[in-house]
Amino acid sequence: MLELAVANAKLLRYLAVATNSSDLISVHNIAASNESGTAHARKVMIGWEQAGMLDPHSFRIKRKQSDLVIKLTVDDFLDRERLPKIIDLVVVDTEGHDPYVLDGMRGALSSKRITLLEFEYSGKWPAERSLGHTLTSLA
Repeated sequence: MLELAVANAKLLRYLAVATNSSDLISVHNIAASNESGTAHARKVMIGWEQAGMLDPHSFRIKRKQSDLVIKLTVDDFLDRERLPKIIDLVVVDTEGHDPYVLDGMRGALSSKRITLLEFEYSGKWPAERSLGHTLTSLA
């Protein structure tokens, strides 16, 4: 699991241990993105999904109110973790940023490395990224 928000990553790790699932679930405090590097993310309370990466050019939030996180493309994450050649399931739920994460997994998608892909579509998607265009680009 990749989780941008530090508090939520800690919660997910706790839940994996509490349910005796930590041998099956690995939680990484990493932001899935269309590019790799680092970013600042707003600190949020446990369970909040509105962390989001902060735009470095309009960074108005104080540093103590944000966390520096690693951001990786899914392609780079798969390589970094040396995951199997075939991934059975990838679920993307990034509160409207899903098309960008999909851009960051073009290599895995084009090589048919991912068997099943699920992503969230909502009114939060950027206006320039229609569902139709995204589905066409995945074909």
